Amino acid sequence: MIDIEKFNNIYQDFDNETTILIIDMFAEQQPEIIRDIAQNIEDYDIVQVKSNSHKLKGTCGQLFDPESHLHAKVMEDAALEKIIEIVEVLLKEHPDTLKGLKEKFDGTTALYLEIVKKSTIKNFLTEILGSFSAEQALELERLEKDFMVEVIAPMFLNLETSSAALLSELLSIKKELLKN
Repeated sequence: MIDIEKFNNIYQDFDNETTILIIDMFAEQQPEIIRDIAQNIEDYDIVQVKSNSHKLKGTCGQLFDPESHLHAKVMEDAALEKIIEIVEVLLKEHPDTLKGLKEKFDGTTALYLEIVKKSTIKNFLTEILGSFSAEQALELERLEKDFMVEVIAPMFLNLETSSAALLSELLSIKKELLKN
């Protein structure tokens, strides 16, 4: 649900046309981001789940929907934690490399951003280790799949539902603005 008081306080300074434009932008982007997250889950792509839930979190926050914002934030945070955990698990046999990464990338966000540059956890670890064994690939796939099925998929249902409700509310606001 939109915090209508906050929404009105911010958007009162905009003319109806600008507010409608903002609503239309969300109405266009929201279904696309939701589809992307669903595809990321199907592909077991934790890095992109984190990235896309971050996008949706920002938009929901700007539209003053604390429920959708919270669902997106929880998903984003869970994905980030799992990404770091997976890197740590897969580097357990390389303690010096893991220690070096933790020193080089002070904090999980810095490490995540470095992983994003390589697009996948596998690409990131392959570059660091010089190779990525079939055994490591299977372990990575298992960790990502289990996490998506057990944690992210149920979270996604909540996010999808609250995001759809937000879209419906915004379209009602737009309808009222068009009357004026």
